[in-house]
Amino acid sequence: MAWLSGVINRQQDRLEDAEKNFRQVLEYRTEDSVARKFDFSKDYEVINLLGQTIFDRALQIRSESRADERRARLEEAVEVFRKTLAIDSENVDAHYNLSQLYSQLNDKEKAAEHRALHAKYKPDDTARGQAVSAARQKYPAADFASEALVIYDLQREHPKVTAATQP
Repeated sequence: MAWLSGVINRQQDRLEDAEKNFRQVLEYRTEDSVARKFDFSKDYEVINLLGQTIFDRALQIRSESRADERRARLEEAVEVFRKTLAIDSENVDAHYNLSQLYSQLNDKEKAAEHRALHAKYKPDDTARGQAVSAARQKYPAADFASEALVIYDLQREHPKVTAATQP
């Protein structure tokens, strides 16, 4: 519930509430969750959402009199994305956001490093599209099943199995 609230709050630009929601998810501990070994603190999707929310809140601070506060929030977002990289060192979203954050912090070297890592790990959309197209042509049943809306004919007749058709 907290995750969904955070996503909705982000979409509606209620960033302070979204930040609280994502922190709730990452800090969620109950006797039952511990017993069932649910540890949401390592959910890098939520960690990234928290980092993006902190980053967005930092960008809203424009006053020169609050420059130190802005810098502190940017550095906090950097630390959040570093948590993601500790879990998944090839996380594309974390590298992209770190490249943006380091640009904001005027650290050109680290910004370039994370820009290069983002480019290295970013999936090749063209290759993915070609592979999906080839697989759809080769496997018509899977192509049909992968459509957004699939309606199966429940009244179709199945071919009879005979000795000649058995493997």
